[in-house]
Amino acid sequence: MTPTLLEKNAPEPDPVDEAITALTAAARGQRIIGAGTANEHSVPTNFAGTLSRILASVAANVGGIEALLQGRPESWEADYVCQLLRSTVGENEEYLLQYRTELVGSRGLRGLSNRFPPLDRHRHVRVRICDLTKN
Repeated sequence: MTPTLLEKNAPEPDPVDEAITALTAAARGQRIIGAGTANEHSVPTNFAGTLSRILASVAANVGGIEALLQGRPESWEADYVCQLLRSTVGENEEYLLQYRTELVGSRGLRGLSNRFPPLDRHRHVRVRICDLTKN
């Protein structure tokens, strides 16, 4: 079937809109307390923890806190995001790689990809930042 003119000119999905939709769904989530007991009940999810984990994963995937905030590093927003991330991944990003969700490929971690083996889908490798920076 030939695509219609509207289908041909359909805009690409906006990743920010998709992120808002996904984060809204996560914020509305529930978790079960006391599963299988007479006291079983649901409570709202820990969205602050979820958001912290998401931001840490994004920072790890793009190469670190500085890389994540390079668009406007001196802004008040960047300052708060940086504080949140440092409390999650460590002041010196020592726990950053444990949040990485993308395989290390040709882009690597800002030139560090040749200092540790790529992750594969069948083996989980944890490498600390301090191990990568040793000469």
